[in-house]
Amino acid sequence: MSTREPTPPDRLAPDLGNEDPAVVTARLEATPAARVSARELVEWLGDPHEPLRELARRRLRERQDLDALRLALRWLDEPRVPHAAQAAYALMERAPVEDVVLAARVLEEAPRPGAVAWATRVAARRAHPALLARSRVLARHLEPSIRRAALAGLASDPDSREVLLAALADPEEAVRAEVLTAWERRPPARIAAEAFARALVAFAPHARSTRERRAVATAAALLNDESLLELASRDEDASVRAVALTARARNGTLRAEERAHAEGHEDPWLRLAVLDLSTARRACVEDPDPSVRRAALDLWVAWNRQPSDDDAPEPRDVALACAQSPDPWVRARACDLLDPTRAPEELHALLRLSHDTSPMARAAAASVLESCDGLDARLDTVDAPDLQPAVWTWRLRHANATALQRLSAALDSAATSDELTAHLEALTLVFPDDALADAPSVARHRPTPAPKRPRTPAMPRPRPEAHASWRPLGTTGLRVSPLVLSGANLTTPEPFFEARDAGVNAFFWEPRYTALTRFLRAQRDRRDELVVVAGTYHAGEAALRRDVESALRRLRTTCLDVFLLFWVRSPERLSDGDFAALERLRAEGKVRAFGFSTHLRDLAREALHRAPWPVVMTRHSAAHPGAEAALLPEAQARGTGVLTFSTTCYGRLLRPTPEVAPDAVLPSAVDCYRYSLSQPGVSASLTAPRSWSELRHNLDVLARPRMEPDALPAMRAHGERVRARERELDARVRRAPGGPREALLALLEEGEGV
Repeated sequence: MSTREPTPPDRLAPDLGNEDPAVVTARLEATPAARVSARELVEWLGDPHEPLRELARRRLRERQDLDALRLALRWLDEPRVPHAAQAAYALMERAPVEDVVLAARVLEEAPRPGAVAWATRVAARRAHPALLARSRVLARHLEPSIRRAALAGLASDPDSREVLLAALADPEEAVRAEVLTAWERRPPARIAAEAFARALVAFAPHARSTRERRAVATAAALLNDESLLELASRDEDASVRAVALTARARNGTLRAEERAHAEGHEDPWLRLAVLDLSTARRACVEDPDPSVRRAALDLWVAWNRQPSDDDAPEPRDVALACAQSPDPWVRARACDLLDPTRAPEELHALLRLSHDTSPMARAAAASVLESCDGLDARLDTVDAPDLQPAVWTWRLRHANATALQRLSAALDSAATSDELTAHLEALTLVFPDDALADAPSVARHRPTPAPKRPRTPAMPRPRPEAHASWRPLGTTGLRVSPLVLSGANLTTPEPFFEARDAGVNAFFWEPRYTALTRFLRAQRDRRDELVVVAGTYHAGEAALRRDVESALRRLRTTCLDVFLLFWVRSPERLSDGDFAALERLRAEGKVRAFGFSTHLRDLAREALHRAPWPVVMTRHSAAHPGAEAALLPEAQARGTGVLTFSTTCYGRLLRPTPEVAPDAVLPSAVDCYRYSLSQPGVSASLTAPRSWSELRHNLDVLARPRMEPDALPAMRAHGERVRARERELDARVRRAPGGPREALLALLEEGEGV
């Protein structure tokens, strides 16, 4: 039971509940933490709305309430709710109470796996004797999940090693897995590692899973247990065999036939396991797997750094072969084996690598050449025509008087080829201007920049003609391309430039879309040609203004074309006050148009009855066509611009349903966009391609935004089949009794006394 005094009636919290989390967030922001129940705050830790989760964490910290934190630990036992466990852990990392006190309370009450795991970690981190003693008792609990949770924390306590290792005898594989996790992290002390290894070797007859057998093999390798290693060498799993073969090869106990079998095996793990200096020579160049090639070359490099003897193999042929590898990592690593003083071929290879297409290869070759004594004299012995650009680059590297004389002579020589002359002329740029002032014969070869044209006052650019496919966005005065390109998945700016050149002028932006941010910043001189759609997940005038001004700063612009209230789920989110705040932002020139996005068609229609919202963004597809009757006619009649999203139904419209033959023709993403764009009143559809190729496919919409009328019935029939499957999935899984949300509420009910 809670130890806190009951909240006086006059301090009870106002009603914060609302279907729209942005409204809840705004109300909670204006309410002191003490006036909000702990249960409400804890429940919001699992809300999909990130601002609400963060604010709930702050309010829980402000309460400094031990029982509220105990209640928050309930989330650790319901992992099916996204974000919840992460939010609870974040709260505990900065808990406003002493963690030992909270851990003691947790370990005194009926154990729960998530809370026990957290509390035992605190006990181990603080080395608290009483808490550790209680945790060791829980490590032998009747419930496997409790045993596993306690062991997870005790794994970091050296004094609990005996309890941890005893869990290898546990009948539950999930409990034994905690011991394996601790072993795989490698105990730092040698004595601890050997204790783990001895326990695992004793456990060997009972090891069943691949992970357990691999852990036993690793332990046997540490203890040089040859009998276990030989047994593991015949394991059905290649990873287990690789561990054993590596140890036996190192110990010299591997038989010749076993080595030969592993060297020719198709699995690269096994070839790596028996790799040695004799096989590495061929593997560096010929092995089909890059990891084996790189490991073999590393072996050669490590050997080359050791003192050599007369019988040691010569690394030159390996280095020269690796210098021509298609793998840039191998070419760069080969430089560690090349010696420009040993043979002309090695000097030639380094010179070629110093002009390699890979920066890492160029840097590695340069490092070797820079440390070479007498490099200039050796360069004079190189007469291969294809190496002359590299030779002269190194000859002139110091840009001193001697280098300038040699450059002058080469430029004046009739024997210098045109290709080399062009390279030498480029190299004149490494010399300072005052050096060339005394060498007019060289200065005349120096490339000169194109003359700068005198600057003229910039003329106002006429607004470009609208693309043929652009449409009015209601009565906002904006014209938008049929596709609004989202920056959600594209990671470089280049696709946005291609889309713009193809006729896309509308872009959907959020702060985390870094590539789109870079593109839009680069378009400041063409800003009037673009329509930027941004928005907010918050409510309240202060939050709306803050998010608008933040977006303007991030994009380095003065105006957002369309600003939306994202993910609206209740009428309170579309309040008169927020509408008036958006009107003020438009009057100030910070937004040109505003609106809201929602899945709820009835809510959107009612909002249009109450206020003249300029823009609405709503879900619409052949699988969710309800807006065609419930919203689109109303929006069109009132001059409201409509943007649609989820037109492919998150890809489900692109996949077959069980009722359709496997070879039936399915709609493409372009068909889905055209279906939505064919509805009266729809101005544009949001597209969020996952790749450049998907974008190029979707751009076909621009040439023909509407679907042919005779194709619409088939599209609607396919959408109905997909929608039926969605309803079935909802009934069986998403909204089934006992789902994650109901499970959470049951957990909170058990803590009702808090």
